[in-house]
Amino acid sequence: MQSNRAVVFANGDYSIQSSKVADVSPDDFMVCVDGGARHCLASGFKPNLLVGDLDSIDRNSSAKINALGAECIRFASEKDASDLELVFEILRDRFFEYVILFGSSGGRTDHQLFNWQLAAAQHWPFQLRIVDNYVDAHLVDSNRAFDEVVSADQLFSVVPLAGPATGVTVRGAQYPLDNATLTVGSTVGLSNKVTDARLQVSIEKGIVLVMLVHFKALTADQ
Repeated sequence: MQSNRAVVFANGDYSIQSSKVADVSPDDFMVCVDGGARHCLASGFKPNLLVGDLDSIDRNSSAKINALGAECIRFASEKDASDLELVFEILRDRFFEYVILFGSSGGRTDHQLFNWQLAAAQHWPFQLRIVDNYVDAHLVDSNRAFDEVVSADQLFSVVPLAGPATGVTVRGAQYPLDNATLTVGSTVGLSNKVTDARLQVSIEKGIVLVMLVHFKALTADQ
């Protein structure tokens, strides 16, 4: 039976340690975004789906994916959406409930900014988690709160996306918030610290990322 959790490998920076942070399982549905295929293969996972215009995948990765019999959805290089946005739309249409994204950071700054803003491009029907070499980020909106056991002294930030977030409540932290409003560009939610056994973040309107900072930055050779 196919897992209802998709793991997406984009073509940015990636450390194999990231998959351990997110408890990725071989049973998850593995999606490669063009050149991100090399990250999936290097981690020892079997790709289920390759998506993109295939302008950045190397020959070795392409041959391995073909040999493994993965589904391939190829798009023209001239299109109105990025490969990653098209992946999100495919996963939405296939009714996945949970999506983990790797490789969203690094490389061209404009690409990186657009990758992160995709989290707020629409109210995606799946729970979204983005892990890079510095943070483990969880999307929170009015339908999905963050409520998890987190290590004491864990650093985190609450970052609003695509407009102000209202009714923001943060509990279990050094700097709690109660029905606050966070505007885009404000640093009110920056660099907080967990003080209780559980960290709870909820909002009434808008979209935020709860970004847990890795105590030690992950590197590509880990």
